[in-house]
Amino acid sequence: MIGSIIIRPGFGGLCWLRFLLQFRAGGWLFFHRLVHVGVRKAHNDLAGFTIAVIGVLYAVLLAFITIATWESFSRASDIVENESDFAGGIYLDTQGLPPAKGQPIRDAIARYVNVVISEEWPVQRAGKTPDQE
Repeated sequence: MIGSIIIRPGFGGLCWLRFLLQFRAGGWLFFHRLVHVGVRKAHNDLAGFTIAVIGVLYAVLLAFITIATWESFSRASDIVENESDFAGGIYLDTQGLPPAKGQPIRDAIARYVNVVISEEWPVQRAGKTPDQE
């Protein structure tokens, strides 16, 4: 639900945001009428420590998510690098073959690299896999 607000911010997203803000304000008013000011003052120190702990936990979780995302990006970069190394290696290895056998292999590798660069990468850039076209 939150993803739809981020992806398609429009009138529906603004209505949803307005509802959340009104719900928060209503909860705040309800709490202040329900709990006496003396009780709230007595718990101010505990609330500060609690908020600090929640903030630290949030920071640690955010750091873990950032590291996991970076590792995923790095892993994808390694896969692309390995695939290009293999294609280049096969292309160079066929240089020693007779032209009748080596040229069809080099042509197939050139077509494969062209398809990957011109067709598959743009589809993946759009957030899909080449099968989902």
